[in-house]
Amino acid sequence: MSRKEHFDGGASEHLTGIPPALGEAPLPEGHVRMYHQTPLPNAESIRSQGLLYDKARGIEGPKGTWVSDKPFYKNSNDMATVEIAVPEEQRKRIGRIGTMGDVPPSQILTVSEPWHDHLRDMLTDNRYTGAIHRGEFDDVINNDWNVDDPAVKAAKYIRDNGIGK
Repeated sequence: MSRKEHFDGGASEHLTGIPPALGEAPLPEGHVRMYHQTPLPNAESIRSQGLLYDKARGIEGPKGTWVSDKPFYKNSNDMATVEIAVPEEQRKRIGRIGTMGDVPPSQILTVSEPWHDHLRDMLTDNRYTGAIHRGEFDDVINNDWNVDDPAVKAAKYIRDNGIGK
């Protein structure tokens, strides 16, 4: 069973505060998806304030809110991916990769952290949730040295929320 089939079947009802997988959030008519990636510590403020031009640093080019039609840092464990609904006319001006000014929270579809994907993957196989609840991963989950590991965060979420019990 695919992740999409699993979550369409109702499993997502347990995922309070977890965004849909990239590409699966409803998209307003006349908009296209674009993506911005940022260090994980920025995720919370982006959820509440949106993407702000004043916070842009211009690390890999001129200052601006850089967006692209695909996430550009694949499989990054230390980056959040912001999925944005961009009006089609604006997308034509931006191109495949470009910059925008401020992006208000109303244009943000999802802010995904790496552990969200791990969580979705774990939930497609009951063996993971069962093993987590039986304590088979406690030695890994309860250690301070790996608190930022995406798989550990996902396992803690499952355990702490009683998912799959």
